[in-house]
Amino acid sequence: MSRDDGRIEELLARVTALEARVGELETQAAGGGARRSSVRRASSESGGGGAALDAFAFTTRYATAQLTVEEGWIELHEHSARPQLQRLIREVVEVEGPVTERLVLDRVRRAWGLRRAGGRVQEAFEQAVRQLVARALVERSGDALRLPGRELTVVRVPDPADDDTKRGAEDVPLVELVTALREVRAQLGTVDDDELTMQVAKVFGWTRRGGAIQERLDAALTASRG
Repeated sequence: MSRDDGRIEELLARVTALEARVGELETQAAGGGARRSSVRRASSESGGGGAALDAFAFTTRYATAQLTVEEGWIELHEHSARPQLQRLIREVVEVEGPVTERLVLDRVRRAWGLRRAGGRVQEAFEQAVRQLVARALVERSGDALRLPGRELTVVRVPDPADDDTKRGAEDVPLVELVTALREVRAQLGTVDDDELTMQVAKVFGWTRRGGAIQERLDAALTASRG
């Protein structure tokens, strides 16, 4: 056997070993994917024929805006802070829209290093939003802000590894709750309102439906029938 023949056989052996390793990794990935899928299924036997809810089919992980305050020494309510305030609002809306004004204000407040949003801060924020809407840089869609013409196509759910992605019921736009209700109903078929709202609450990571959560879900139910 020549030296070249030996090198060829060595290369062929390496290729064979690599192909075997790739096949092994693909098998492992398929098994892991099945496990992840089963975890993400908010599975529950419903009263409408026992269909399992596959929340992963209509959801994605919520993404949060990463804000940078360049002149934090300026008081947020001061007129000189208005350009930067408007920029921050637009950045939140661009990444998180549709997003409630309440949540936008909270993002901006925290980026500015404020422990709370007092009356002057809230007034400055509301004025900044009105100016952005008047200039058609953002628009109101129900109880939320969004970029002009951008429609919601998927339901956003929290990332277990990121607390900032967790939203209370009051911070989920009504249009998103309505979308979740319709998607859940489409999968489960005929279910009563109690089962339907319970499944939607699970999708958003809410372990109970008391108080404000149930009130918000009821409002979404009403809107979904309109």
